[in-house]
Amino acid sequence: MELGQLTGAALAGPLPVTEVGVTPAGMAMARVAGMQDQLAPEHLSVQEVLGLPPLRGASVVAGATGLTARVVRMNMMEVPDVLPWVRAGELLVTSGYPMQSFDDDQLIALIEGLKRKGVAALVAKIGGRYVGGFSSAVIRRADELNFPVVAMPLDLAFTDLQETYFSEVIDRHRRALAGQARVREFGEYLRQLMNERSSASEQELATVFDVLAVPVGTSVHVCVLRVGRPLTLSSYQRLCERITRSMGPTAQRVLLFPYADHIVLVVPQGCVQEVLASLREALDVLAPSEPAVRCGVGNRADSLVEWRRSFGQANRALQVTEGDPRAGIERILWFSETGTHQLVDALVSQGLAPAFVQNALGALHQDDEMLSTLHVLLTNNCSIVRTAGDMTFHYNTIRNRLARLESLVGPFVDSGHRRAELLLACETRSRLTGEGAVSLNGTGGD
Repeated sequence: MELGQLTGAALAGPLPVTEVGVTPAGMAMARVAGMQDQLAPEHLSVQEVLGLPPLRGASVVAGATGLTARVVRMNMMEVPDVLPWVRAGELLVTSGYPMQSFDDDQLIALIEGLKRKGVAALVAKIGGRYVGGFSSAVIRRADELNFPVVAMPLDLAFTDLQETYFSEVIDRHRRALAGQARVREFGEYLRQLMNERSSASEQELATVFDVLAVPVGTSVHVCVLRVGRPLTLSSYQRLCERITRSMGPTAQRVLLFPYADHIVLVVPQGCVQEVLASLREALDVLAPSEPAVRCGVGNRADSLVEWRRSFGQANRALQVTEGDPRAGIERILWFSETGTHQLVDALVSQGLAPAFVQNALGALHQDDEMLSTLHVLLTNNCSIVRTAGDMTFHYNTIRNRLARLESLVGPFVDSGHRRAELLLACETRSRLTGEGAVSLNGTGGD
């Protein structure tokens, strides 16, 4: 979708935002919670199955309150003792022949058993030659269990119902895949719109976010999460659900949308700290299954044009987290915290980095273990307790290493200038060794 097409086919009418995976402010939790049904609704409810052409004319005998149950497959009841062969989510269809000798107690036992096994509904030819009808006792028990019992047309062939049902399921699956493509397409469109190099005007931005019900007059921070793997619709839904659930009611003020392996959050200034605290908790919970998730946070944006700048800053902060020695511990980074990395960029681009690292660290620059300890100490403001926790070492181990470090590079705990120099040297060395393009044993090589 090209920029400028907003007023064309993309938005030629009210935009069903849930169909494109965009969660607008004021609707966040409800939209995310409902996306599974709207974007991947392969499973029909019992009510929807009753709306298929072969079942027109069917009547609900009992259990009408259970018609929202999902049907995941169909099964045919061919023997009286069918319970061992049924599965949860099945629509059990029968001519009534296996039940022709059942008394009320047996019918009630069957209904209770089907309910217990999670069967969605019983569809039978009631009023035909095998089953004349159900007594009030049987109907009452099905109502109590919210278990649907449906009388289907007497001339209905099971194969007709089965073919129609599966045709509808396949069609819904096709529509779900199309919806997933729209998630990617529209997310990419919004990404282009918010790109700092975008040629779209502020009015175009205002039009888009007005359609999405986003309050454009609010100061915001743009946050960008990178998942580290391609986002399928289901994984996007799970992540959004986890994120919005952690935020509670605050989620209703946040805009979320995906592109590629990213999720973008536009967060009002007034609740950004609360949202990030909740997000940090969510990422900690997700860590075992989503260890690569990182988040960059842009500076405050007071206008739509500044949203783009904040978006770019969030992406640059996100890039920094990939090379952060504490990346496994701190997974959210503000752009305002990346000043050191901007200095590193300048040192590297001017060819001054190798000499600076050698002068600042001396022989220590060849000791990876001690350098790692120094780096984490400095990022923790030389707190032995926090460093020991982050590195999962004993307190005394870090204390002894700190003493050794000061013997190698000179005192730095009580010197703000020296700590800043050493931290910059550690960051610069990490960049150089990560790029692998510059020798650290000279002043930059040839």
